[in-house]
Amino acid sequence: MLRLIPVCAALLLLSFSLPATDKQADKPLYGTKWKLQSVHNGTHEFTPAGSTAFLRLEAGKNSAGGKGGCNSFGSTVKVEGNKISFSELFSTKMYCEGIQPVEDAYFNALNKATRYHISGDKLVIYQDGQEILVFVAVGDF
Repeated sequence: MLRLIPVCAALLLLSFSLPATDKQADKPLYGTKWKLQSVHNGTHEFTPAGSTAFLRLEAGKNSAGGKGGCNSFGSTVKVEGNKISFSELFSTKMYCEGIQPVEDAYFNALNKATRYHISGDKLVIYQDGQEILVFVAVGDF
């Protein structure tokens, strides 16, 4: 019994010396609801304050869809490794005052996507080396 005390003390000290891991596991690309945080089009950055814009991808159907803030949309998506492309994008055609410039920039950026990266609950989509869309995970669907 007395031999266990030094072993327990050593384990306790070792646990304090290990680095803390604050990094959360990366969310999956598929099956996650990604809320739009910002759109970058090279000259402007759009931040959709209070927007309902989101993206979700379905692996089995090779499809993507969501909401642009005003209109619902869908598209075909192709993912190979960290490469991503959207094609055949379609949407409803309502015009929403104040939201339309952000939605237009969002849909245009989706059409230009070439690569993505996920870190924790953050999804960044790039056009070549340029960050064009930033999302945060808000749940599963």
